[in-house]
Amino acid sequence: LNHEGQYCGVPDVQSCAECLQKSKQEWRNFFSDEVDILSWRELWFKLLQKAQSLLCFSNSSKEILLKAYPQLEESKISVIPHKVEDIDAITMPPKKSGEPLVIGVLGGINYAKGASLIKELVALIDNRGLNIEVVVVGEITETIKSKRFKVTGRYEKSKLPELIKRYKIDLFVIPSIWPETFSYTSQEVMGMELPLIVFDIGAPAERVKEYEKGYIVEEISAKALLEQIEREFVK
Repeated sequence: LNHEGQYCGVPDVQSCAECLQKSKQEWRNFFSDEVDILSWRELWFKLLQKAQSLLCFSNSSKEILLKAYPQLEESKISVIPHKVEDIDAITMPPKKSGEPLVIGVLGGINYAKGASLIKELVALIDNRGLNIEVVVVGEITETIKSKRFKVTGRYEKSKLPELIKRYKIDLFVIPSIWPETFSYTSQEVMGMELPLIVFDIGAPAERVKEYEKGYIVEEISAKALLEQIEREFVK
């Protein structure tokens, strides 16, 4: 993400160098030293060049890798998605009249994975008084105070179907604002055969395009996300 918190699509190296000086994104918590993008790319290119094979988990990742390192031999890059096993389809019981539509957000949600966007989504729901709730099945880095919002905390994967039924979740949103390389959470939702909404970026969008219960939102914003949810799920 650039210093404005948006995915920039891997621009030219000079743009990266200027952006890094201004950036206060979450990576600063782990790496406070100044970063020289030219040295960074040079060192990584030497490693990538010497590698006999390179493995990407999505075509999206391969495209980004080649944009950053166009000199790489494409022939040694393989695209092999991860496997997610032990996830079965679940059937949700019918809802009673007047019960809220419940949006699930799965996983550990930080800024890059859409935490601020979820906070904005809840605010939009509150401001309009909509009969919609948001449940994060996992954790989120934002503090969100609303009667229409809940966080389950960490969970064991085996307990996931039980949590989904307990909170009566109707659909899931994977709100990442950067291109995920694979997204286990997206695959888990699809394995359970539940509706899934993602933004048109990275590996989730790549797979959701082939998913019968999948929806893709072109614009990365809480407003566009809510509009899609209302259009598809609010009767």
